[in-house]
Amino acid sequence: MGMNGHKEAQKAQKKGRKVVGRTCVLVLRLLRFLRLKSDFLFCVSCAFLWLEMNLAFAPLALLCGQDSVFFVLCLLLPFRGQLSHSWPSFVLARPGFSNNTQPTMNFRTLCSTACGLLLLAASSTFAKDWVVYEGAGTNRPGTGKHIVFLSGDEEYRSEEGLPMLAKILATRHGFKCTVLFSINPADRTIDPTVQTNTPGLAALDSADLCVMGLRFREWPDTDMKHFVDYLNRGKPIIALRTSTHAFAYSRNKQSPYAKFSYDDKQWPGGFGQQVLGETWVNHHGIHGKQSTRGIVNEPFKSHPILRGVTDIWGPTDVYSVVHLPTNATVLVWGQVLTGMKPTDPPLESPKNNPMMPLVWVRDYTSESGKTSKIVTTTMGSADDLENEGLRRLLVNACFWATDLAEKIRDNASVDYVGEFKATPFGFGKYQRGVKPADLE
Repeated sequence: MGMNGHKEAQKAQKKGRKVVGRTCVLVLRLLRFLRLKSDFLFCVSCAFLWLEMNLAFAPLALLCGQDSVFFVLCLLLPFRGQLSHSWPSFVLARPGFSNNTQPTMNFRTLCSTACGLLLLAASSTFAKDWVVYEGAGTNRPGTGKHIVFLSGDEEYRSEEGLPMLAKILATRHGFKCTVLFSINPADRTIDPTVQTNTPGLAALDSADLCVMGLRFREWPDTDMKHFVDYLNRGKPIIALRTSTHAFAYSRNKQSPYAKFSYDDKQWPGGFGQQVLGETWVNHHGIHGKQSTRGIVNEPFKSHPILRGVTDIWGPTDVYSVVHLPTNATVLVWGQVLTGMKPTDPPLESPKNNPMMPLVWVRDYTSESGKTSKIVTTTMGSADDLENEGLRRLLVNACFWATDLAEKIRDNASVDYVGEFKATPFGFGKYQRGVKPADLE
């Protein structure tokens, strides 16, 4: 090739790179708009890459899911002419791919490179171990507020109930909602029995509210620090069911956060008792046989959290609450019923005289001197949340905790977004093979 021809090829290559750059910007914007699934983009990228370069890596990466490798290979496509001089033939095995091939920028190359960038964006945006529901609309009450939901309990299906609640708050009320899960590191599926791995806790750094449904977690110190820092900033917490015993330090008792353990003696009762107002004590009703009716505490019936709440019932039993501090205000009492139906009568027993606290609020002042609003309920299983009254109470609590009490309407929608049918509570009953992306 003459000097002029070489210069022309360089100009064409430079122009091609500009086209790729502009195209990548467009496709990334398209990705955000369409919210495409990463597994679909991965397969498309495989197809283009195989067609363009016939890479021997393609089938293997398709099987193994090595999308980061594919992204790098896709970016190399515009330079496949130079690569052909040095890469072995078994890697670049396309018939007719000669060592004299000059750098080109054709339609397939452009598509493959764009797919590579799409793949990276999809991997970082959608194939994460958590899910984000962006707030709908720009003038909703919750617009500009960020709620982080922490799911992770073996029994009460917080991995189902909290995403459902997050969708309601995002779609119907405008909050940005991030939901974190206990993730099995081996296959990246949601596994509530994994007590030490909840990716994405850095989301708490920008959160206005934390809603938690945890049980016996023991996170690495670097992850736990995000939670403790959040608390020390005086941010609010809404805690459901087993969150009274959210943490249990049995593996690393030398951790600086070991005092958060539900059974800690130096900081009695750990996070549950010291922050929420109670730790794990016992089942008050008979578990799985006596359900719970919520009875509004009459002196506080006008509290914003109770606005529009007319009926509270759930199949979980009442918990024992014996350490509640004097600065706690009980909004709802827990009445033990004789059976597992909402129509069952109250138990005629000392267990209902007096009744146990079911929902309460309090202020907690951390070691930093800053004060957090705390809302706790010993209800909160996924099937409890099928009750409209409890959903309304929790939605109201999110408004109240984020200083939006004046925007609580007694007829605001707390309807499901899409269909929802909870898996009944119980150990070992969680749905296997579900990834966070499946819940978008």
